[in-house]
Amino acid sequence: MRMMRNSIYRLLDYGWPDRVIASYLMIKPTIVKYYRKKSGIVRDEYQGFY
Repeated sequence: MRMMRNSIYRLLDYGWPDRVIASYLMIKPTIVKYYRKKSGIVRDEYQGFY
């Protein structure tokens, strides 16, 4: 699970949208949203468009 968490954090740092990270890692978007909230990385205003 640690590798999954590190991958999510890395992709969030790169600015990937939640839906794309979830489909890329084959997990649910709520998991990505949880780690985004936990890490404090805010969403860019354009990330919802792609």
